[in-house]
Order: sequence, then structure tokens, then C-alpha cells
Amino acid sequence: MTDFKRKTVLVFVAFFLVISSLGPAGAMPTHVNVIPDGSGGALLNSPIKVFVSGNYAYVVSQGSDSLEIIDISNPGWPRHAGSITNGAGGALLKRPLDVFVSGKYAYIASHESDALEIVDVSDPASPKHKGSIIIGAIDNWFNPGPVGPISVYVSGNYAYVPCAYSGMMEIVDISDPANPVRKSAVGDGSYQAKLAGPTSVWVSGNYAYVTSFSWGALEIVNVSRPAGPLPEGRISDGEGGALLNTPAEVVVAGNYAYVASQRSNALEIVDVSDPASPKHKGSITDGEGGARLRAPTGVAVSGNYAYIASKESNALEVVNISDPAAPRHAGSMVHMEGLGLDFPTGVAVSGNYAYVASKNSNALQIVDISQPEGDPRQPDFVTSLIAFGVLVIVGYVVLPFAANRVIRVFALRSVKKNPPVDLDPVLMNEFACSVMLQHREEIKVIKRSQIFVRFWYAAGIVALTNKRIIFTIAPGIFRAGAVYEIPLPAITRIELSTREGGTFSREITLDYDTTRIRFAIDAPFWEQLSDETDVTGAFFARLKEKLPCCIADQKDVVI
Repeated sequence: MTDFKRKTVLVFVAFFLVISSLGPAGAMPTHVNVIPDGSGGALLNSPIKVFVSGNYAYVVSQGSDSLEIIDISNPGWPRHAGSITNGAGGALLKRPLDVFVSGKYAYIASHESDALEIVDVSDPASPKHKGSIIIGAIDNWFNPGPVGPISVYVSGNYAYVPCAYSGMMEIVDISDPANPVRKSAVGDGSYQAKLAGPTSVWVSGNYAYVTSFSWGALEIVNVSRPAGPLPEGRISDGEGGALLNTPAEVVVAGNYAYVASQRSNALEIVDVSDPASPKHKGSITDGEGGARLRAPTGVAVSGNYAYIASKESNALEVVNISDPAAPRHAGSMVHMEGLGLDFPTGVAVSGNYAYVASKNSNALQIVDISQPEGDPRQPDFVTSLIAFGVLVIVGYVVLPFAANRVIRVFALRSVKKNPPVDLDPVLMNEFACSVMLQHREEIKVIKRSQIFVRFWYAAGIVALTNKRIIFTIAPGIFRAGAVYEIPLPAITRIELSTREGGTFSREITLDYDTTRIRFAIDAPFWEQLSDETDVTGAFFARLKEKLPCCIADQKDVVI
């Protein structure tokens, strides 16, 4: 091998290659985990909406007629905590469509029960029916029939409940959760209110913001006096450029209302600084800048970003709203085998994670959004290209890459600038568990700049940081998505073996304490390298430098 080629190989070892999710380079919503229906007893048949409070995600599942409570204290390992179904202890949970948690109670809009159900969730493992009110019996006496509670928002001692069929927004006094009572209501046509076919409600300050399916409008109601709500202002589809054809959900943050508009295939932003005269501020539609916004039905806002559940795009769309007049596509995560984003209908955001209820996946998908638009610690030389059969050339390194995939190459100088840091093992649970081995191109990295080196082995993933070695076990080996870690001070030897015979393979063996563990490394990983033997040597040279705790050896074995 020439010195030129040898130098090329050594430079390559200093690079960190990761396969990103489909979508524009720089977009960073990343799979963490998914909990499907039946996992540990979870009731997630056709989940519709999700609400996050503290360490728990509360999910209403219309197919299960239930409220499911999921422990998300470790987002990488969500687990079933408890649930309550229709009829349990008197609970009215026939086709629940929305949930809001306040204090130790969950308030649920039960569509086919025509009720507001109140559940005591002070013990998440054992939620109990507390009280309920059948809205149809009080709201629609002059026009008997179902009223269809569809959404719920709790503010203070009141629950605000729009009803799809009656065109009313009920206000319920919940000061005594065991005995909720009707306070008042406001209906379609009252003071020119556009409330026919309401779909969602959000309360901020003295105002309730209600989306109207039938009118294609956002109605603003003054609720400073819950006993006498008064419609104050409204904006309809097309007014001033507003995209409000079949609005599905509204969230209010500051002076703006963010509306997921289904048939507009858009996120509409409305200036509500003057509630009597709301005005179109900005919008973004499906396909604009790469946005995935076909039939959006759920929206959550956190900081400068809006997170949209787009059910016909099968995606979680991330929109930068730092300039409300010009929102732009920041990133997206699209459903693929092993993920839980088939027909997503609801989304909630808490901290660095988005929680997505996906109806057809029968699952809750957890997404890392800590870097919604790229890593601020991103290395100083990154090349990202998407094509078929093209080569990425960085420095002296030529790397082939997969069709329709983004490949990023990280230079050694960037590794030095951004040294590896301790990595929480939860961050390693980033792959589609059920198809990890069959679809290794779908594996995604969460904290790309934190990992010194990472490779696939026969049953999972290994990551080496400056403090520990983390390895994952694929489903069916020990348990679903098992994660193990070994502190580096416990490791006495790391050895890589090359075996050649009928089948080419490589193995890495770790000796720690009195235990020895061996990983058989996937051949496709090595096939990406230009010179396997020399790359192996350079790999271990780098390993010795980074991990002075142990002896790192290379051994070639011919069978």
C-alpha cells in the first residue's frame, strides 16, 4: 500500500459516519422508542391523543375505549403503568377522543359516551373513576341525540368541552371532581359565533380558542365570566390569506394561535393579540421547503418550533416558527417499518421529547427533538448529499453511500474540538427495534458528536465513549431492546479478531472483571471501508489513545 493510500485510511478512521433518517440534511428529530398496543399490558388500540404530565404520558385510545398511562421517566424505555377502560368502576370511556391532565385528575372527552369523564390518576398504576357528567342530557334537550364531546381543556375550576354534533362549547364546573356540574355553554350562531362542528379548544387567559370544522374558522370566546361566555372575534378560511379549511387542532402561545388545518394541508398562524380582530400572520403548506403536512391533525408548540402530527404524510413535521410571518420547514420524521408513525393523530411535547399517538400503528412513538434543526456542536466539515450511486469526497477519502440516504462525514479536527462526553445509555435506544438487523440503514444517531466510535454487531449496536462501552441487544436475544453498559475502568483488554475461511467475519472481545463478552461484527460495516486490515489497525491505534484504561489488541486469524 502506498503512503498516500495509508494516509487516506488513517484519516478515514478519524471520521465518524452516521446514517441519518430520510429528509433534508440538518433535520434532527430522531427515533427513541415506541410502545405498541399490548406491550406490558398497554391499551393502545387506535390511540388518538396524548397528554404529558411529569413522568407520565396519558393516552386515549378509541379502539380500546380506555385511558392508558405510560411511565416515561426513562423515555428510552417507556412502560405500561396503568389503565382504565369503559365501564370500570362506572367510567364513561366509550370512544374517548381527548384528554387533559390537571393535578391528580385526568379529564376525558368521551365521544360516544356523550360525557366528560374524570379519572383519579394520583396512583398511575391504578387509575380510578372519580366522576362524570353526561353532556348530552343537559346540552341537547331541545334536539335529542348524541352531542359528541370531542376535545377538553382545563383551566382553574372549569373544563371547556366542545361538542361536535351540537355545535356547542360546554363549560363544566369541576371544583368537585366527583360531582361536575354544568356552568354554561355557548353555541353556534350566538353573537355570530362560528362554532358548528367544533374540533378542539385551547384556553389562554380570559379567552377560549375553538376551531370549527364546518365553518373553517377559529372562534375566540371571552370566558372571563364562565357563567356568561361571549363570542368576541373570529377568522375564517381565506380571510386575509388564512388557511383554515377543516381546522383540526389549535394551540396558543403568546400572541399567536397555531392551527393544524387538515384540508388546507397547512399549519396556519393567527395573530390573536387583539382577540376581537384576529388576523392571518403566516402559514406553511405541504411540500413547502420539504414540509410534510398532508392532513395535519395534531400540533404542539415548544420554543421556536411547532411539532405537527401529519396523518396522511405518516410523519412528525417540525416547523421553525421563530418568525411567525414566515414559518419554515426544519425537519421531519417519517414512518417506516419498526417505527410508530403510521397515521399519527396527536402530539405532545415535554422537554427534549415529542410523544406521538399513531392510530394505525396502535402505538405511542417517542422522538428526540433536542436538536430539531441540527446539532449546534456540529463539526466544522460536513458533507451531506443525497443521490444514487454517487461518491462523497471529503479530503482524501472517497466513500460510497446508499441511495436516497444522507451521509455525514465527521473530521478528526471536529472530534478534537468536540471531545466525547459521557453518554446516557437511554440515548442508545435509537433504532427500530423490530427490524434493526434487517434494516440497518434505518438506524439513527441521536447525539452524533458525543460518540467516539460506533459499529454494528450481529445482534445490536456498540458505542464507545470516553467513560463506558454501551451495547444493545436485539429483540429475541434476551429481551426487547435490552441495553447494557460496561464502565471503562472495569475493562482489562479489548481485542479485535479477523476470521477468514468459508465466511468472512470480525469479532471484538472485551475482558472485564471476570467476564468475557464477544461481539460478532456485521460484515457490511467493514465492506464500507477502503482497506479493512489497515483500517482495523488504525482503529485500534485510535482506541488505545482514547481508552488508556485497557490494552487494545488486533489479531488476525485464518481458518
